Amino acid sequence: MPRLVSVCWVAYSSSENGQPEVLVEPFPRTGRKTQISRSGGNKPAWRRDGKELYFLSRDFRFMAATIDITSGLRAGTPVALFPIPNVGVFSTGRQYGVSHDGQRFLFNLRQSQTTAPLTVIVNWTATLQK
Repeated sequence: MPRLVSVCWVAYSSSENGQPEVLVEPFPRTGRKTQISRSGGNKPAWRRDGKELYFLSRDFRFMAATIDITSGLRAGTPVALFPIPNVGVFSTGRQYGVSHDGQRFLFNLRQSQTTAPLTVIVNWTATLQK
């Protein structure tokens, strides 16, 4: 009886060739990698259905590449969706989220100055009425 093997695709960024690039490879690993970004990229995120991969370019543009996994992996040429302010593109942690349908995006934009004070309430559970 043939054994069915499920393949997942993992997107990540790597600087193994000198600059950060977005790559995709199957899991379990086969040793085959597909480079998605063309001139630097970081912070990849999949659309929920796996048909598109988003990432941030080195020149602060939000990019999208179509992905087809019907027979292996085929990636379309990445296109710039819109420019973004510097959101820590190459800092730790991803600074954006993608809606399930890939139509909306939420970015954590850093501001150099705060305009309102921050209030922290500690032991707030003690104020709840019983």
